[in-house]
Amino acid sequence: MDVSGLFPVKERCAYLNCAAVGPLSTPARDAMRKLVDDQWRDGVRHYERWFSVYQGCRDAAARLIGASADEIALVSNTSAGLSTIAQGLHCARGDNVVIPEAEFPANVYPWLALPGVEVRRVPKREGSLRVEDVAARINGRTRAVSVSFVDWLTGHRANLAAMGAAAHAYGALFIVDAIQGLGALALDVAATGIDALAADGHKWMCGPEGAGLLYVRRDARERILPTRPSWLSVRHPTRFLEYDLAPHPTARRYEDGTPNTAGIHGLQAALRLLLDTGPAVIEARVLALAALVRTQARARGIVLACEPAEGEDSGIVSLRIENASVLAEALEARGIIVAAREGLLRIATHWFNDEEEIARLFEAIA
Repeated sequence: MDVSGLFPVKERCAYLNCAAVGPLSTPARDAMRKLVDDQWRDGVRHYERWFSVYQGCRDAAARLIGASADEIALVSNTSAGLSTIAQGLHCARGDNVVIPEAEFPANVYPWLALPGVEVRRVPKREGSLRVEDVAARINGRTRAVSVSFVDWLTGHRANLAAMGAAAHAYGALFIVDAIQGLGALALDVAATGIDALAADGHKWMCGPEGAGLLYVRRDARERILPTRPSWLSVRHPTRFLEYDLAPHPTARRYEDGTPNTAGIHGLQAALRLLLDTGPAVIEARVLALAALVRTQARARGIVLACEPAEGEDSGIVSLRIENASVLAEALEARGIIVAAREGLLRIATHWFNDEEEIARLFEAIA
């Protein structure tokens, strides 16, 4: 599959690092340039056109996750989305939330900041988050179970449907930090029972930084209240002097004021590329390349941070290698971009990668 025109980074290096920051796709770059040139030449003359792109981005995000466009809000990043959810729940003292241990901070700090709320952490087994361990920490005071779609360190893909069912059995909301899977793996929020989800576009969606999405299921809106009202989050945003705090009837109630317009243009283009290519096609390619990485590692006696069971794999494969940071720097010098995280060498395969790049990686490691 020749995708060099869509991802020119391939001409410069073997880029195996979308778990950190993905390369901008050419359509995303072009869309952002078009907006910047428009504002540079004509100022605000085409403002209405910009608004149509905001809605187009919501539409594309909804299609990607099997939601309705009125359930999508545009946010600046994953942390902002998860903080909106956490603060909007209005938990009481004595309530608790359940999260995995060793999570990326975006899914930790929003919950730690809730006064008087217990944060219950679920241990992992050999890099995997087990459903039974999540369920064991939920009780009648649990207000939310918040997990990552894909673990940022080990690449383990959570059994979202089963974890969502465990949360709902106690009346808790099921929240997902989707940034390490969305764009690489197919996801259906209805089938998995997700009540709310947040993800930035700059990793596997190959969009810009600072432009992301927040999904809140329609019938969960009354449990996740808006906490940061803005002129664009109210029911009638262009009735400037009415000062009516009534929230917008859609998920736009969670949006801040003036958005990252250039970023949203880029994110919409990135999302449309994913949709045009096909989430199932992308997932199959991502998982095939990740499987090749695991096979090559095992053949060399390299221990994996996680041995995924069926349905638990992702585009992230992390290797237990001594001096991972030193090795990552040496690989970069040879034009192979990976990441060292917490003593692991983390490799992230996306659909624009190929088998030759995997071969180059292991030739360099050997």
